[in-house]
Amino acid sequence: MSKIFLIAGREFSVRMRAKSTIATIVVTMVIILGAGILARVFVPTSIEPENVGVTAETRDYAIAFNGQDLITGQIDGGLPSDFTQRYQVETFPDDAALEQAVKNGEISMGIAGTLDQPVLVSDGPVSFTSQMMVDLVYKSVKINQYLVTAGVDLKELGNEVSGLKLQVKDVSGQDKAESQDAFNFGAYLVIIVMIMVLFAIVMSAGQLVASGIVEEKVSRVVEVLISTVSPSQLLIGKIIGITAVGIISMICIGGSGIAALLISGLAGSIRISVASFSGWYVVWFLLGLATYMVLYAGAGAMVSRQEEIGQAIIPLVLVQMAGFYTAVLTVFFPNHILIKVASMLPFLNCYAMPARQIASSTVAWWEPVLSVAINLAILPFLIWIGSRLYRRGVLATSGKIKFREAIRPLDLTSRK
Repeated sequence: MSKIFLIAGREFSVRMRAKSTIATIVVTMVIILGAGILARVFVPTSIEPENVGVTAETRDYAIAFNGQDLITGQIDGGLPSDFTQRYQVETFPDDAALEQAVKNGEISMGIAGTLDQPVLVSDGPVSFTSQMMVDLVYKSVKINQYLVTAGVDLKELGNEVSGLKLQVKDVSGQDKAESQDAFNFGAYLVIIVMIMVLFAIVMSAGQLVASGIVEEKVSRVVEVLISTVSPSQLLIGKIIGITAVGIISMICIGGSGIAALLISGLAGSIRISVASFSGWYVVWFLLGLATYMVLYAGAGAMVSRQEEIGQAIIPLVLVQMAGFYTAVLTVFFPNHILIKVASMLPFLNCYAMPARQIASSTVAWWEPVLSVAINLAILPFLIWIGSRLYRRGVLATSGKIKFREAIRPLDLTSRK
């Protein structure tokens, strides 16, 4: 065990002291924090209210913007909860003051004239929605005047229609929670940044393992090491050392990511608390490292030159990219059956499940637990595959060996 930790300490020391590692961590932190500041400036996190003006003659038109029923004058509970926050109504003494406020940009538009003959005042084109709302109140005023002239009791009529609610039938088969998981731009940004960081750290750690093994094979250092430690001890020590480097990188970059999330004001876009997601993020990071690291080591042991590493790790990179793009699609289809299945599959779940936790409000507590359990169940097999590739290929310095040859058990009894 002491030999393993000695190898791990050497690997950690060499990698952490490398200028490329330090520069990568610092530059990535600066970029993420800068992105958080830019998101704070350019990405809207709340709806700014639109200022609308009325006069003493047209104050009844305020009901078009504060969610009141056109007949009863009471707040309509069927409207969205943030409807009244979209408009702020101001009262002006006369038409001249209202028109001046529009010219000065104090209000976006105003309703001048009289109750019977309103005039919509604006400095430029008026939005179709606002014009339609004022027009609806204008027609309602005329209808009410006609009904009063005809002897209709408006209070009684209001009591009759106040209880009327439009019935909505959703035939999509989604429950209410699923239907609320529509595209969220804030969640999309959070997923992109978090998954890119996870993807980059796991892949760079894997490539460090692969390139380190090839470097030792080329310099024949591995032959000296194998004479004192077993291949398994050497592999475990290298993985522990580089995993420690990845953890330090994740703490620094992940911490800057959480800080950027809080700075940007997009924390409310994710479906779980920041503290809870931070804990799960560490879990998916460690699971991703454990899933890929041994296989990267085995892939590195199968080649003898640095130029061949790229070709050897292509299958692993493609699988990681599949997980990355699955996570990106999750924000658009968080409750699709294929996304749910992908979030349970090893190799993909370390990317897809955290994306679902951010984008969906219907992820049950047992789903990430089950996903972790499935990955842990297959992990011994992946370790066995990677270890066998490493043991067979670490001393093969003559050239690239095939997968079938590397996975085949060593025959120590045959002699040619």
